[in-house]
Amino acid sequence: MKSTSVYLEPFFIFVGLEPVFIPIIKIIHP
Repeated sequence: MKSTSVYLEPFFIFVGLEPVFIPIIKIIHP
């Protein structure tokens, strides 16, 4: 299980941050 979480943790972090950065990019570069 630990090896699985090592692969999934960065994936969920990326997926969690993506919706945050998309609006920021749209605001900076309309």
